[in-house]
Amino acid sequence: MGSKALSEYFGALQRLKQGEPERIKKGSLINKDNVAREAGRARGSIRNRPGFESLLEAIENAQKQSSRRRSSLTEKERIESLNKKIQSLKNENNRVKARYMSLLYLNFEMAKKLRNAGIDVPQLGPVMDLKIEDEVKF
Repeated sequence: MGSKALSEYFGALQRLKQGEPERIKKGSLINKDNVAREAGRARGSIRNRPGFESLLEAIENAQKQSSRRRSSLTEKERIESLNKKIQSLKNENNRVKARYMSLLYLNFEMAKKLRNAGIDVPQLGPVMDLKIEDEVKF
């Protein structure tokens, strides 16, 4: 195989490892077909034949590194996303509790006015114990 083609394949592999492909979708997996496509060659043009040994080894190493990095990044991203979701739900929960307390107060005030006017006030349901977290920013 010519050194020009081999250098194109290695250049394509390098772009894929850096996450900056020119010809294929960003974030594509690193494999023989994608390296070939990124190099502007046909899919399947990288095969187990003489002259490709170093390229095949480099692709295999890049696949291993990419899968390790991808799994750790996705795990970190997943944890970060879940933590944001938890915080968002805590904030929403505290807003709902504050709204509940406000409505409870309005009901209490209205019942007081009805009693003062001599009107029979229906029994309100039991009040729940509420704990509102201090760290929430409104």
